[in-house]
Amino acid sequence: MKSNIWVRFVVAAFVLVLISLFQSANIWAGVRPNLTLTLLLSLSFFFSSWLTYAVLVLFSGLWLRFTLIPDRSLIVCLTLPLILFFINRYLPWRPVINNAFSIALGTLLFYAITDIHFFGFDVTAVFFELVYNVILGTVFFLVFGKFFRYEETTRLTI
Repeated sequence: MKSNIWVRFVVAAFVLVLISLFQSANIWAGVRPNLTLTLLLSLSFFFSSWLTYAVLVLFSGLWLRFTLIPDRSLIVCLTLPLILFFINRYLPWRPVINNAFSIALGTLLFYAITDIHFFGFDVTAVFFELVYNVILGTVFFLVFGKFFRYEETTRLTI
């Protein structure tokens, strides 16, 4: 049964709103996972239309922080999922492994671009956030996969 793209979009937007409410919470050992980035990267496997996915990413940016001049972290948080959306189409592994790799790469690139010095100051925090994001992203992927198929996303559409 093929799910309607708009149902998928509305469900994803609703989950993004819920997840963003917990974005600033200290969850475990002082680690603040980037829940929005993690969820966006997991959701990229469930959209074959890059345009629909881009609208979802922009919606999340407007919901997270609506400002006239966005800061670097917001720009990176909105740009990385779009870039990784296309890279994900060429990863050779099973979708759940591709998802974990994409989240790990996205987390590392996020800190490398926004604040490279964070790697030097607290490597253990980066490591724990990386592990935490991959675990949460895998859970997001598996839960969302129970409702929507990800096999449809092997080709790109507008």
